[in-house]
Amino acid sequence: MFDRNSEHRRGGGGYDGEEAQQAFWRPRGEALPPPLDDGVARELALIKLGATEQHHAELLDVCELFKATVVDETPDAVIVQVAGTGSFVLAFIRALERFGVLEGARSGSVALPRVSADAGAATPAP
Repeated sequence: MFDRNSEHRRGGGGYDGEEAQQAFWRPRGEALPPPLDDGVARELALIKLGATEQHHAELLDVCELFKATVVDETPDAVIVQVAGTGSFVLAFIRALERFGVLEGARSGSVALPRVSADAGAATPAP
Protein backbone atom coordinates (compact mmCIF):
# COMPACT_ATOMS: atom_id res chain seq x y z
CA MET A 1 0.00 0.00 0.00
CA PHE A 2 1.22 3.50 -0.66
CA ASP A 3 2.61 5.21 2.43
CA ARG A 4 -0.51 7.16 3.29
CA ASN A 5 -2.26 6.57 6.58
CA SER A 6 -5.95 5.68 6.64
CA GLU A 7 -6.79 8.68 8.84
CA HIS A 8 -5.60 10.99 6.07
CA ARG A 9 -7.87 9.29 3.54
CA ARG A 10 -10.81 9.91 5.85
CA GLY A 11 -9.83 13.56 6.23
CA GLY A 12 -8.33 13.55 9.73
CA GLY A 13 -4.69 13.73 10.86
CA GLY A 14 -1.79 12.71 8.67
CA TYR A 15 0.07 14.89 6.22
CA ASP A 16 -0.84 18.25 4.74
CA GLY A 17 -0.51 19.57 1.18
CA GLU A 18 2.64 18.74 -0.79
CA GLU A 19 3.97 16.45 1.95
CA ALA A 20 0.84 14.30 1.56
CA GLN A 21 1.39 14.01 -2.20
CA GLN A 22 5.05 13.00 -1.70
CA ALA A 23 4.20 10.38 0.94
CA PHE A 24 1.33 8.89 -1.09
CA TRP A 25 3.62 7.68 -3.88
CA ARG A 26 6.46 6.35 -1.71
CA PRO A 27 6.22 2.58 -1.07
CA ARG A 28 6.50 1.58 2.59
CA GLY A 29 9.79 0.04 3.63
CA GLU A 30 11.24 0.41 0.15
CA ALA A 31 14.59 -1.40 -0.06
CA LEU A 32 17.29 -0.16 -2.36
CA PRO A 33 17.51 -2.25 -5.55
CA PRO A 34 20.90 -3.64 -6.63
CA PRO A 35 22.91 -1.45 -8.99
CA LEU A 36 21.37 -1.75 -12.45
CA ASP A 37 24.68 -2.82 -14.01
CA ASP A 38 24.67 -5.87 -11.70
CA GLY A 39 21.04 -6.95 -12.11
CA VAL A 40 17.56 -6.38 -13.44
CA ALA A 41 15.05 -4.75 -11.08
CA ARG A 42 11.30 -4.38 -11.61
CA GLU A 43 8.33 -3.20 -9.61
CA LEU A 44 4.58 -3.88 -9.85
CA ALA A 45 1.82 -1.40 -9.06
CA LEU A 46 -1.96 -1.74 -8.85
CA ILE A 47 -3.90 1.54 -9.06
CA LYS A 48 -7.64 2.01 -8.49
CA LEU A 49 -9.25 4.92 -10.34
CA GLY A 50 -12.72 6.41 -10.31
CA ALA A 51 -14.50 5.34 -13.49
CA THR A 52 -16.01 7.96 -15.77
CA GLU A 53 -17.29 7.14 -19.23
CA GLN A 54 -16.07 10.40 -20.79
CA HIS A 55 -12.44 9.67 -19.80
CA HIS A 56 -12.45 5.90 -20.40
CA ALA A 57 -10.90 6.05 -23.90
CA GLU A 58 -8.20 8.47 -22.72
CA LEU A 59 -7.41 6.19 -19.76
CA LEU A 60 -7.00 3.21 -22.10
CA ASP A 61 -4.64 5.30 -24.28
CA VAL A 62 -2.44 6.10 -21.27
CA CYS A 63 -2.48 2.40 -20.28
CA GLU A 64 -1.45 1.40 -23.79
CA LEU A 65 1.38 3.96 -23.79
CA PHE A 66 2.78 2.45 -20.58
CA LYS A 67 1.91 -1.16 -21.53
CA ALA A 68 -0.36 -1.33 -18.48
CA THR A 69 -3.45 -3.52 -18.28
CA VAL A 70 -6.92 -3.15 -16.84
CA VAL A 71 -7.31 -6.01 -14.36
CA ASP A 72 -10.73 -5.15 -12.90
CA GLU A 73 -13.55 -2.90 -14.01
CA THR A 74 -16.84 -2.00 -12.34
CA PRO A 75 -19.28 0.84 -13.02
CA ASP A 76 -17.65 2.81 -10.17
CA ALA A 77 -13.94 2.02 -10.48
CA VAL A 78 -11.14 0.62 -12.64
CA ILE A 79 -8.01 -1.15 -11.38
CA VAL A 80 -4.95 -1.08 -13.62
CA GLN A 81 -1.58 -2.78 -13.23
CA VAL A 82 1.83 -1.79 -14.53
CA ALA A 83 5.30 -3.28 -14.15
CA GLY A 84 8.68 -1.69 -14.78
CA THR A 85 11.47 0.21 -13.10
CA GLY A 86 10.56 2.32 -10.09
CA SER A 87 10.79 5.54 -12.11
CA PHE A 88 8.63 4.06 -14.89
CA VAL A 89 5.94 3.04 -12.38
CA LEU A 90 6.04 6.49 -10.77
CA ALA A 91 5.70 8.17 -14.19
CA PHE A 92 2.63 6.01 -14.91
CA ILE A 93 1.06 6.88 -11.55
CA ARG A 94 1.63 10.58 -12.18
CA ALA A 95 0.05 10.24 -15.64
CA LEU A 96 -3.04 8.74 -13.97
CA GLU A 97 -3.49 11.54 -11.41
CA ARG A 98 -5.84 13.48 -13.70
CA PHE A 99 -8.26 10.52 -13.69
CA GLY A 100 -8.67 10.54 -9.92
CA VAL A 101 -6.57 7.93 -8.13
CA LEU A 102 -8.62 6.35 -5.33
CA GLU A 103 -6.12 3.84 -3.99
CA GLY A 104 -2.92 2.10 -4.95
CA ALA A 105 -0.30 -0.46 -4.00
CA ARG A 106 3.33 -0.85 -5.09
CA SER A 107 5.39 -3.99 -4.65
CA GLY A 108 8.77 -2.36 -4.23
CA SER A 109 11.75 -3.58 -6.24
CA VAL A 110 12.25 -7.23 -7.09
CA ALA A 111 15.61 -8.05 -8.69
CA LEU A 112 17.78 -10.81 -10.14
CA PRO A 113 21.44 -10.68 -11.17
CA ARG A 114 22.14 -10.39 -14.87
CA VAL A 115 23.00 -13.52 -16.86
CA SER A 116 26.70 -13.53 -17.64
CA ALA A 117 28.10 -14.51 -21.04
CA ASP A 118 29.79 -17.52 -19.41
CA ALA A 119 26.51 -18.80 -17.97
CA GLY A 120 25.18 -19.56 -21.46
CA ALA A 121 28.01 -22.05 -22.03
CA ALA A 122 27.08 -24.25 -19.06
CA THR A 123 27.20 -27.96 -19.68
CA PRO A 124 23.89 -29.83 -19.55
CA ALA A 125 23.20 -32.19 -16.66
CA PRO A 126 23.68 -35.92 -17.44
